[in-house]
Amino acid sequence: MLTEGDLQAVVDLVLEKEQSRIKGHLINHITVRVKPVLRGKADPYSLLVVVPLWALARSDDYAIYYTIHEVAHILSPHRGHGSGYKEVEDLLLSFWEMSIKRKRAYPRTVSAKGDVVYTSPKKADPFSWNVRNCYDSLEKATQALHRYSSRYRFGMG
Repeated sequence: MLTEGDLQAVVDLVLEKEQSRIKGHLINHITVRVKPVLRGKADPYSLLVVVPLWALARSDDYAIYYTIHEVAHILSPHRGHGSGYKEVEDLLLSFWEMSIKRKRAYPRTVSAKGDVVYTSPKKADPFSWNVRNCYDSLEKATQALHRYSSRYRFGMG
């Protein structure tokens, strides 16, 4: 399982590559935090990306996808998940040889180096995006994050 530090390194490399490809951005640092939350978020004012703990537990490639998805919200000149946002997200994913097929804004499939690494569940599928995929409860997810935090020596911020 990737660590918060690993995801920070992904973002740092994306920003380094992005500076030369998307003009007009002066952002040189975005902070990544992993938290036991149901949904991630990107705050363009504090330049903070929150990645849910369950995304890391799903797979390394999915965690990278999720992180890049949130970073694209900060770097895109467009709010939401419109076409301008999708162009930025696709460019950032290409740095990692990743691509997605979307169902609206979110992925139907995520591919890394040509291999499908994630397929969206059908509605009837009990395996939903919820944190309960990885943990029985948010309390257990929080306990896991505390163990994870102390192991990799970073704060819950």
